[in-house]
Amino acid sequence: MLTTLLVLAAAAASPKDLPFTDGLWKTSDPKARVETVGGRTALRLTTATSTRRDVDFADGTIEFDLWSTGERAFAYLHFRMQSDDEFEAIYFRLHKSRLPDASQYDPFYQGLGNWQLFHGPDSTAAVDLTPGRWIHVKLELQGEKAALFVGDSREPVLAVPKLARGRKGGFIALRSFLGANIKGAVEPPSSFANVTIRPDVVDYDFSKIVETKIPPLPGLVTKFRLSPAFVPPDGPVRTLAGPAGEPSTWPLASVPPSGLAIFGSQVEVPAKARRYATVAAFRVRAEADGVKRLRIGFSDEVSVFLNGQILFSGDQRYIFNFPRQEGLIHLDQASVYLPLKKGDNDVRLVVSEVFGGWGLMAQFEDASGLMIEP
Repeated sequence: MLTTLLVLAAAAASPKDLPFTDGLWKTSDPKARVETVGGRTALRLTTATSTRRDVDFADGTIEFDLWSTGERAFAYLHFRMQSDDEFEAIYFRLHKSRLPDASQYDPFYQGLGNWQLFHGPDSTAAVDLTPGRWIHVKLELQGEKAALFVGDSREPVLAVPKLARGRKGGFIALRSFLGANIKGAVEPPSSFANVTIRPDVVDYDFSKIVETKIPPLPGLVTKFRLSPAFVPPDGPVRTLAGPAGEPSTWPLASVPPSGLAIFGSQVEVPAKARRYATVAAFRVRAEADGVKRLRIGFSDEVSVFLNGQILFSGDQRYIFNFPRQEGLIHLDQASVYLPLKKGDNDVRLVVSEVFGGWGLMAQFEDASGLMIEP
């Protein structure tokens, strides 16, 4: 019996190689190729995804080697894939070696990445991505935690204390894409080699990764309803025409203690829409007339209506240049001063998505005398 257990344990610990020559990797671009790079057999991708659907992976270790040309490009590992549109991801900005956002955690819903909603110490990290050499990458997963190791690091360069999509396993994929408006790339910017997995085996002590419990901010709006998605006209949304039904019929939003509502996980995206929006509605019952400051973080565009009248519109979409905008969500993206009347006030925020994450957070600077209801 002991011998059998030892054999099973050894088998579980043994890495499973996933070579690019076995015909099980399915690549979206027929121009992708397998060839020798730096002495290793590599899958070379420009803008393409290569998927391994026979893998069912939840906890454990994924390892591979990464080679880049230093071009403005992005190399991804998709994991715990439920479908081609629902998965978790870690990716590298290959042109930003040693910068604070060289690596990024990014959950996907309905095919939409959410990097603008996930940033900071738990989601981005500096790593050395010097081009023209092989870099070893190891991702360890245990429950809702992830630890990313790059090179010969003994401690994770990025520790994710709470993965957004939970614990459920799935298949994996590798992906690359060339940055927008980059032309004339001589060779594929991303190359991958030596992909292995070790299901249910991790080396790292995940008890070291502790989720920081931040007390909810006073005045945080956590109760609102979301309309069905609709396609707004071009430009700032100036009227409330568009969404179907009344707020009382819309589903209640799921808002975690952080106050960040991720709309891609809750609102169905219109098929083939380039830009789309939802209305986040809530009611403020005020004890007296007065002006209250509402801080808002949004991605990508917002228009704020109070009792049917528009007060503000803002655009924080990602723009690569002229004018440069990162589009990272935070509560100081905008402030709106709401002239509340005594009694019930109807607040509606129309939030449009263009690229990189669809979400909202809102907080009253001084919520005294206010009752916030969906």
